[in-house]
Amino acid sequence: MNTYNLSGLNVLVIEQHSLIRDAIRGALEAMNVKKVRLANNVRKAFMMMQGDKPDLILTDWSPGLDGIELMNLIRKDRHSPDVFVPVVIMSAYSEAHHVNKAINAGINDFLKKPISASSIFSRIKWIIENPRLYVRSGPYFGPCRRRTNAFFDGFDRRRRPTYEGRERRQQQLPFRGKERRFGYQARAA
Repeated sequence: MNTYNLSGLNVLVIEQHSLIRDAIRGALEAMNVKKVRLANNVRKAFMMMQGDKPDLILTDWSPGLDGIELMNLIRKDRHSPDVFVPVVIMSAYSEAHHVNKAINAGINDFLKKPISASSIFSRIKWIIENPRLYVRSGPYFGPCRRRTNAFFDGFDRRRRPTYEGRERRQQQLPFRGKERRFGYQARAA
């Protein structure tokens, strides 16, 4: 299961339930992670970050522990010791709007509860193998939200003037975009 030497990894786990905290610590120790620190609330976790910067944060997001608040402290607070630390939110809130809220807060990855040792390892492996650039755009700061670097091998419409549908039809240009959606047909030359 473990193809990486994770013994030098410093992981901070924030989880309100002690049994789940202990299970996560056990899973990380089984992966040979030597330094696992545990916290049960956001403020304590942020204080622990001040003393010894973690390499990875695994945080809960539930009614008793707000992982989004922690993300705002890590990514936006001027006292944050490391705004670039990878953060994985673990939550049973797995609906699309919850996942999008977490992504917009600046997480690196999302882990749906219930979790397992293999799911934790797969997230750690993903973060190691797929490093992402961090971007600042308006109020957002965090890893680039694009999961893939898509290669585009088509016609780049941005390199020519934009034509409205009517103008495009008058000039007998091939139709793209909204004209096709509204059923307009391009005239053949």
